[in-house]
Amino acid sequence: MKLLLLTHNYPLFYGDMRGKFLLSLVKGLVEQGVDVVVSTPFWISEAANRECIDSFSGETIIRFPWAGNRFQSMSPVNPVHILSFLKFCKTWSQSLSTIVKKEKFDLIIAAWAIPAGILLYNKNIKGVFKGVWLLGTDYHRFMKYPFKPIIINILKKGNQVWSNSKRVVSELQTTRPGLNVFFMPDKTKKWEQFQSSSPVNDKKNIRLLSIGRLENVKGFDMAIKACRSLIDKGIPVEYEIIGEGSRRSELESLISGYGQHIKLAGKIEDDDILLEYLQRCHALVIPSRYEGMPSVFFEALEAGKPVIATDVGDMKVCLRGNSTGKVTAVEDIDGLAESIHMLAEGKVHFDQQRADELFAEYSVDRSVDLLLSILKNKKTEIL
Repeated sequence: MKLLLLTHNYPLFYGDMRGKFLLSLVKGLVEQGVDVVVSTPFWISEAANRECIDSFSGETIIRFPWAGNRFQSMSPVNPVHILSFLKFCKTWSQSLSTIVKKEKFDLIIAAWAIPAGILLYNKNIKGVFKGVWLLGTDYHRFMKYPFKPIIINILKKGNQVWSNSKRVVSELQTTRPGLNVFFMPDKTKKWEQFQSSSPVNDKKNIRLLSIGRLENVKGFDMAIKACRSLIDKGIPVEYEIIGEGSRRSELESLISGYGQHIKLAGKIEDDDILLEYLQRCHALVIPSRYEGMPSVFFEALEAGKPVIATDVGDMKVCLRGNSTGKVTAVEDIDGLAESIHMLAEGKVHFDQQRADELFAEYSVDRSVDLLLSILKNKKTEIL
C-alpha cells in the first residue's frame, strides 16, 4: 500500500512546529506497513545553519527548493504575491509530475486545499483515489468570496473530503450534499500522561494562560479587555500570553497600566517549558474569532486544566455541560469575563473522564484506521 501526502507545511528539522501534527499521522501509517511519500517544499530561507531531516518515521520526503516567503506573509490582493503564489504552484506541480510518473500510488492526500489541493488538477494524476484534508485555514479564511468557488472546485476534484473538525464536517454535509465528507482528527498526546490539575480553591490568585500567534484571529485583545474589567472590579486575575505576531504593539497598548497582572511571555517552543506554564495556570483561555480545532485545547486537557473558550471549531460540543470548561459567544468580552468569574467562584470544573473521552474522539489513531480502510478497500469510485 502506497500513499502520497501533499503538504506545504511539513517539518524541516527537529523542533520545527509547522505541520508537526502530520508527523503523528505519518508515523501511524508507516507502523501499519504503509509506504508513505511526502511531497513538500524545501524552504531555503529557513534551512540555514540547521540539520534538515530526510525522514522522521521511515517516510520518504521529496522536497522541491523554494526561496520565496511563506503564504502567511502574502496578501491575496498584491499582484507580486499572486504571481509568486502561481509560480510556487507551477513549480510544485512539476515536481509532483516527476513523482507520479515514477511511482504508482493507492491514495493521494492533499493536506490543506490551498495550495496542496490545487495539485489535484495535475493531468498526470490518473486512476488514483484522492482527497482533500480541509483544515482550519482553508475553511475559515478561504471559504468566502472570492475564494469560495475555488475551494469548492478543489473539493470536487477528489473522491473524499476530510476535516479535523466535526463542526466543519456537519456544515459541509448540509451545504454541499454532493461531497463525500468525513471526520479525520489529527490530535495526539504531547506528554506521556495527564498532569495533576491545580483547581481554584481561593480568590487570591486566578492564573490564566493563552498560547498562540499574536494575530487578530486569536482574539487576545478581547481576553485582555475581559481581564481588565475583572481587575477593575477587584477580582485578582493574572493573565499570560505565550506567542509572537504582528499584533504585539497593539496588545502592549491594551496591557498598559495592567502590567502587574497581564503579561506577554513571548514565543516558547520548548514543550517542557510550555507544560510548566500550563501546570502553573488554573485555566487556558482560547478567545479566538475563528478556529478549526485548536491543538492547545488538547494540550490543556493533557495538563488537567479546564478551558475557557469562544464558540469556535468544536468548542461548544467539547465543552458542553461545563465538564471541561466554559464556552461563550465569539467576540463577547462580557461573556469571557463572566466565564473567568465563574472559574474564580469554583463553578467551572475539570472532568478527567470527559477529557479521556475527548482524546479518544479526536485521536489521530482514528484517522490512521480510516485511511487504512480506504487503502484496503477503495470502495468509492476513483475519479
